[in-house]
Amino acid sequence: MEANSVDFLHRASYKEVFKLLTKSVTALTSFFISCTALADHAEQNNLFESPQQYCKLKPEADYGKIPMGSLETIASPPGWIGFSPKVGRIVGKRGMFNLDSLYEMSNGTESARFRINETNFINGSSYIGNMAWVDGKSLTEPGFYRFYEVKTKKKIHEKSITMVGDSITWWSSGRYFRCMLEKQIPDIGFTGPHTDIYGFGHAGEGGNKTKQIIARINKIKRSDYYFILAGTNDWQIKSPQKTVKNIKIIANYLSKKGGSVIISTLLPRMDKHDATNVEVNKLLQTWNGKGCNCQIVDLDQDFRKLENKDQYYWDAGLHPNIEGYKKIVEILAPKIERAINQGSPQSVHHKISRM
Repeated sequence: MEANSVDFLHRASYKEVFKLLTKSVTALTSFFISCTALADHAEQNNLFESPQQYCKLKPEADYGKIPMGSLETIASPPGWIGFSPKVGRIVGKRGMFNLDSLYEMSNGTESARFRINETNFINGSSYIGNMAWVDGKSLTEPGFYRFYEVKTKKKIHEKSITMVGDSITWWSSGRYFRCMLEKQIPDIGFTGPHTDIYGFGHAGEGGNKTKQIIARINKIKRSDYYFILAGTNDWQIKSPQKTVKNIKIIANYLSKKGGSVIISTLLPRMDKHDATNVEVNKLLQTWNGKGCNCQIVDLDQDFRKLENKDQYYWDAGLHPNIEGYKKIVEILAPKIERAINQGSPQSVHHKISRM
């Protein structure tokens, strides 16, 4: 999956479905709403509390705005903004919108700021979606708006951590990952070359295999801690040994920058490629971080103990839903916290169900 779009197969399925629909705005909106409702139902089933209730995009310090132009929006489903076909293709690799920036839109009377987690281009119209709005204020009525890219200044934290990985690090329900971890470990700041919709930095890029992370590793700046969750896309390589070798390269490179490295075992997959993840995890545990300033934390075994694990994924068994990320954070937060604080008695872990 590309960092600035949905997974290729995911996008392809959307297009195939839309070919069967009429081109009317009503049908388009109905489709999006049904997809959103289905995803929300799958993600929120049996949830005691949704992170949507407390994950908010807070105001950010800025140092200027870059005008993007006046664009016409059309009737869109909740969580999305659609643009008139006259606007053309303004999303994608060379599009106007990316998944890292803060944006502002104004109708001349009101303005609102937002971040996005997904883009799409369907039946001649561009869409931006999975949005978070500053202070919850949104502008969604169809019409002409002036759009701006807002330049922001990152807050400096006493301790910093950079999460390195693929789509599981940030995409889809992964947009709640850092927000939930912050509730668990509040005294650390998230940094990285990318920014999620709630303003947390990260170094995740969708679809990345470990070799692709190595290719972009020089873009990851020094951090006090690094958290690596990578390798589930390496199933095509069919060599767990090569995957672990690449993870060691990543870990050693980051360690030499001066930070401590926390490496997670891979999340179980619910498909035929799970056997590769199992073997990678065994090799990681055997290595145990020897030879670098690294620690291994085990996500795999605790997650496998959960009953009906497939309920924690929204797709064929690769990407967790909201409930899945809650379980992931419940497992990982105390382990990451211990790794950071070295078992300090002042460290306190709060259950997500109490948030």
